[in-house]
Amino acid sequence: MWKACFAVCALLFVATLNAMPVSAAASTLSVDPEDKQVAQDETFTLSIKLNSDVIVSGVQTDIEFDQTLLQIVDTVLAGPFDGATALVGVAPQTKAQAIAEANTTTGKLENVAAFFLPGAGGAPPGDSEVIVVTFKAGASGGVSTITLSDTETTDDQSNDVPTTGEEGQVTVAGPTASPTPVGQTPTPSPSPSPEPSVTPSPSPTLVPVASIAITPATFAVRPGAEYILTLTQNTNQTTTGSQASIKFDPAMIQIVTVTKGTAFAKASLVMGVAPVTGTAAIAAANTTGLLQAVSAFVIPPNTIASGQQEFVTIKIQAKAGVSGTTKIELTNLEMLDTAGNLIGVTAAGAQGEVSVNAPLSLTGLPRGGGTVASDSTPVLWLLAGAFAAMTGAFVLARVTRRR
Repeated sequence: MWKACFAVCALLFVATLNAMPVSAAASTLSVDPEDKQVAQDETFTLSIKLNSDVIVSGVQTDIEFDQTLLQIVDTVLAGPFDGATALVGVAPQTKAQAIAEANTTTGKLENVAAFFLPGAGGAPPGDSEVIVVTFKAGASGGVSTITLSDTETTDDQSNDVPTTGEEGQVTVAGPTASPTPVGQTPTPSPSPSPEPSVTPSPSPTLVPVASIAITPATFAVRPGAEYILTLTQNTNQTTTGSQASIKFDPAMIQIVTVTKGTAFAKASLVMGVAPVTGTAAIAAANTTGLLQAVSAFVIPPNTIASGQQEFVTIKIQAKAGVSGTTKIELTNLEMLDTAGNLIGVTAAGAQGEVSVNAPLSLTGLPRGGGTVASDSTPVLWLLAGAFAAMTGAFVLARVTRRR
């Protein structure tokens, strides 16, 4: 469902939507007013209204109309969805392209959608205005049915809510377009002789190749110290979003922060499963050892270039008083192309290894005054001091022998 809208947002919910039940509640989308009278060439608005038993965080519908009588001028979000994320059309279409296609070809404006990111808000139960559509009537009279099709809503727990779309109609006053008089058949124009066409050779199909890897794959960190690692995506496709879940040993390391990588600087970043998202998801992961659905995505026409790109950076901290080696593993790997299709992501590079090293102790060094190095003592400085002491003893021995 949710063609372009939740094709992009599928990364946010792919770990949970398939496992979640359909809500027992119900929603209705309707056209307000249900019956509208307008003059020829008049510009007017219709509202898409929502009635639901539950809090609704996302709405989608297609709007079907008679494009010979009406033209869509614009759509804007309204009511509690004013400030939500809006999408119109099927990626990689822009809003303007989707409206132009509906007005000239299909008579259907596809995927008119409004949604909140998990935990960011929603429409309360009851009646709400969702979308205001501006139309312009044409130069001939007639009646156009306004049909809401492919209607979908989700509640604030990302459950699908069964949704019904109700029709409306617009009557354009005035005479209808003049038909061809009965008995008069227009004389067809002679058809030009077709020119022979050359069939082009088919372009080879690009097979998607994609991976998300931990960089660097192995590294060492001292107890209590922090380290920043990167999740790097590599694909031969232009993409709009990526997702990974992160498994680790919370007895050895903790996640401090997750931030967008350079390629996703203008993207939205979401992590966790509603209602536990953001920093709350990190806090929960530091107990469970699993940070679910770390997702970054852009809204088309924005895209992420193919090739090797920085997805997210993760700051970790080794726990104090521990030492040893532990794994970091990426699971639930997903990417989306510009059409909202899922790209298969390989597990190559999806494992990393962290060595948590115990602090260096100097209790065995001679003439050290019995002092043990603290965690903050630079190791190179200690080694240099030991080397200097050994060098001094060696020089003294040579001078003694020369005498």
